[in-house]
Amino acid sequence: MTRVYIIRHAEAEGNLYRRIHGQYNSNLTALGVKQLDALEKRFSDVEINKVYSSDLKRTMMTSTAITRSRGISAEPERQFREIFMGRWEDLEWGNAEKYDREQLVLFSVDPAEWKIDGSEKFYELRDRVLRAVIDKAAKNKNGTIAIFSHGAAIRALTSAILGVPSDEIQKIKYCDNTAVMALDVEGESIDLLYEGDDSHITEEYTRFRRQSWHKDGGQGLDASNLRIEVAGSQDISRAKDWFPNGAWSAISGDQVSAAFREDELIGIVAVDTVKYVNKGVGVIDLCCFSPEWREKRYLPQLIGRAVSQCRASGLKTLSLGVAENSVIDKFLHLGFERSQDEGISCCLDLTV
Repeated sequence: MTRVYIIRHAEAEGNLYRRIHGQYNSNLTALGVKQLDALEKRFSDVEINKVYSSDLKRTMMTSTAITRSRGISAEPERQFREIFMGRWEDLEWGNAEKYDREQLVLFSVDPAEWKIDGSEKFYELRDRVLRAVIDKAAKNKNGTIAIFSHGAAIRALTSAILGVPSDEIQKIKYCDNTAVMALDVEGESIDLLYEGDDSHITEEYTRFRRQSWHKDGGQGLDASNLRIEVAGSQDISRAKDWFPNGAWSAISGDQVSAAFREDELIGIVAVDTVKYVNKGVGVIDLCCFSPEWREKRYLPQLIGRAVSQCRASGLKTLSLGVAENSVIDKFLHLGFERSQDEGISCCLDLTV
């Protein structure tokens, strides 16, 4: 018999930015890095013989909570990756809700019926993760192993273990970042000891518990998700009244995106991916909301669009231009670091 701990990755960019990061490679957030300390403490007295991880960076980074104090490394394993989301990869959840609402609901309530161009099928995900768990348990018979994986992958695995069909999958709750499931595996037999245990994470270090989309039989819909579009001139012109003294003209020529809550334009982000391209740097020239939406915690979703634009352009760093300290502080809370470069206030490392 092998004891197997299945652990979801710490908070990653997709969780913060509200973007669909199936197999899209992304980093942990500043909060996610803090969660690693709590996870390390949880397993401090547990003997672990082997660690496996999805080969995506967010899971490999999370695995260090166990490996760093033991002087070992996690073995990367593609079979523990998240489901591949096809044309949804790196799309805003708010855009999926706007244009593929029925499919978004199916993804949460009956994923076997979820069909997105190019995506992996639910039962393919379930079977690859299940077989990989059984295989790794057999290779570590009578030992204890830890496996780092992803939310939908763990949910699919749980459905297989408990025999829950796709159309009843709402019986299986989504789990918080770094939540732990424990199994005893003997050959093909799997006993589920517990699932979704996030008792090591305090309220201070979780955003997931404050979100509503996964609660009370939720259908994956979240009113706080913004729809973000590459804006046409007509959409953008609706924001010119936000800028006094002709400041509006300063954003012309940049790559501008517009954020909508339902059909109301509430924010814009302008990213220059050309000016410092030789340094691999993209610059946020403008990132703002209409006055009534400025303190609503939507900033990460605009940052997420800027990150996506810069990575798609092959850039390695996202920077904020000159800004007031009160603005800079908000970016520092999102993982940016202060910069000494002229004309740049702070930077975010985009490498994965």
